[in-house]
Amino acid sequence: MSRKRTKSMHLALEPELYEIVYTTAAQRRVSATDVVHAAVEAFFDPDAEDRRAAAVSRRLARMDARLNTLARDAQITAELLAMLARVYLTNSPEVPEDQKEAAARAGGRRYTRFIEEVGKRLARHNTVFQELPAARTATAEDFETAGVEQEVTG
Repeated sequence: MSRKRTKSMHLALEPELYEIVYTTAAQRRVSATDVVHAAVEAFFDPDAEDRRAAAVSRRLARMDARLNTLARDAQITAELLAMLARVYLTNSPEVPEDQKEAAARAGGRRYTRFIEEVGKRLARHNTVFQELPAARTATAEDFETAGVEQEVTG
């Protein structure tokens, strides 16, 4: 930083603050005097608080958008799980007692393949959330037109 006519000032700093000044100076490849000068200027700048508030506001807005996305993803996950359970329980017959052991083995193999496929999709960054419209929520009519019954009978 170049400054016109400067006056010298000697000050005492706590050891932690002293280290922060010199560490910051080294990281930014400037002198410790430049760091202290910038800090004093920022302290007395009447617009500094407005700029900080605007920066915090922008950051909070980004965090809010991320939280909204997480909430939407959680809601979609819950709906997918509920729909899967409903369809499975409605359409899957109970396994007879003499076939349960074979069904358990087949289920284990199918589950392993399922988990492998989920792993592949995640590795490709290909998630169900990317396949869904960004701001659309399904309605009852969507399911009726797709041929899925809304209520579980029997």
